[in-house]
Amino acid sequence: MAFGGVAVIKQVSDRCVRITGLTLAAGASGTLSLAAGAGDQKFPASIKWGAYDGVGGTDVTMQDAVQIAIGHTADVATAIAYTVTKTGTVPADFLITLKNATATAGPATEIYVYFH
Repeated sequence: MAFGGVAVIKQVSDRCVRITGLTLAAGASGTLSLAAGAGDQKFPASIKWGAYDGVGGTDVTMQDAVQIAIGHTADVATAIAYTVTKTGTVPADFLITLKNATATAGPATEIYVYFH
């Protein structure tokens, strides 16, 4: 099962995307991807993130370079626990999977995705 609601995806800066309006039912998962990917919700095509050479020539993968912060846009009576999994190595297959790991449906979320 994918996200519920209607996503509002806004590029906040060249390294940050803000997504609001999405919900996850109890036990449900939803995916986010770059425009070339296969996510339920895709970032604007203007986002051109990718793996890069780090300090000392060490490869910095998409999984290492991306950080996710999740909040709620409404009060919640029960704590909602989300798990985050990042897979893929290039923009075309990089996928962020969010899962509502509780038995309670989550309210609308505010998701920030940062590229470092």
